[in-house]
Amino acid sequence: MIPYLDSSVALRHLLGQPGKLDLPLERPIYTSEILFVECARVLDRVRLLDGPPAAVIAARLTALQRLRAALKVVALDRAVLQRAGEAFATPLRTLDAIHLATALLLSVELGEACEVLTHDHQLGHAALAHGLEFRCT
Repeated sequence: MIPYLDSSVALRHLLGQPGKLDLPLERPIYTSEILFVECARVLDRVRLLDGPPAAVIAARLTALQRLRAALKVVALDRAVLQRAGEAFATPLRTLDAIHLATALLLSVELGEACEVLTHDHQLGHAALAHGLEFRCT
């Protein structure tokens, strides 16, 4: 199984929230470029609404940069966007459709199914419906 990281897991790590999944370190972990946009938006929203100290903000942004360096990032290209706009077996929000489309196309490209690492049960069940695995809390 190819580990594919969804933003919900990344954000629990970045924000130090409880119940986060352990990341598998025995294989490269893949994700979509969109994960970093999602994480940056959430971190900025937290900064504006909760006003954490500057040192906390800086540490979270540094952790996001380290995460980017540690992951294999899949480009958000025309093929991903096209697949994300097509029908799925279960209801999905737009960004989840982008993640699922990325994982599906990656599975085909690498010839091995992805295991979607997510805290989003809706995305996890959509992954299962399309022949992928998922790990969720």
